[in-house]
Amino acid sequence: MNHFTERSMAASQRTRLVQDCMSTSLLTVTSDDSLQTAAELLHRRNIRELPVVDHGRLVGILTDRDVREMTPGYPLFRAGEESRSYLQTLLVAKAMTVDPFVITPETPLVKAAELLTTYRIGSLPVVKDGKLVGIISVTDLLRVFIEQNKPGRPSAKTKPAAADKRAKDA
Repeated sequence: MNHFTERSMAASQRTRLVQDCMSTSLLTVTSDDSLQTAAELLHRRNIRELPVVDHGRLVGILTDRDVREMTPGYPLFRAGEESRSYLQTLLVAKAMTVDPFVITPETPLVKAAELLTTYRIGSLPVVKDGKLVGIISVTDLLRVFIEQNKPGRPSAKTKPAAADKRAKDA
């Protein structure tokens, strides 16, 4: 696994960490599950990535794109049922990304954002002591961005103390 941790940055109280924003109610598949089972789970839960866990250990990640790339389209299979039957014969192990990038809960959120952007990936599994404990996605980061930039929220550039001092000087 490719681990990314920057504990020195996490020491700052103002630094938001992955553990503050990650999803912990995880849906996972095994490498022996069918791609059809995984595709149905992705669709039903409206998610784009599934961690692949075998015997309690993260072994890969499967994305909706991985499933689409394995799904033959027209003219090979004209009906959706034909595609579903075909995906039932394929295993997650054939389509998943093995040895995905992972991060720790203590990783600064900005580092997670950098990794997602740099490598153009949709999510990062969060691992602690070799065990999958969460996942952080681009959507999770966008939620934080929206929360921090909502109208009416004090700007990060204007500190309340500075605003109070300006008001007294006026």
